[in-house]
Amino acid sequence: MKMLGIDEEDATYQMGILVAMLQEALGGNVKAAAFMRELIGEDPKQELARKELKLRQDEFKHKQAMDEKLAANEDAAGSLADAIVEAYEKRMEGDGEDDEQ
Repeated sequence: MKMLGIDEEDATYQMGILVAMLQEALGGNVKAAAFMRELIGEDPKQELARKELKLRQDEFKHKQAMDEKLAANEDAAGSLADAIVEAYEKRMEGDGEDDEQ
C-alpha cells in the first residue's frame, strides 16, 4: 500500500479490501465497480429510493393539510346549520306568540 501513497497508519484490513476492490474495478470487474459506486453513495437505486421517500412524505403532508381543511370546513358547515336551526326555532317561537295575542 506504500506504493499507492497510503500511510502506514492508514493501512488497515479495511483499506486493503478497498484497494483490492478498486484494482478489480479498474481491471474491468463490473461487480467491483458497482461495489465502489455504492460505497461512495452514487447508487442509482438508492437515489431513486430517496426521491420516492421524499415524494411520499410530501404526499402525506399534503393529505394531512387537506384533512385539516376538510375538518375545519365541516365544523363551519355544522355551525352554519346550527345557526339556521336556531334562527328557525326563534322564528317559530315568535310566530306562536303572535297567535296568542
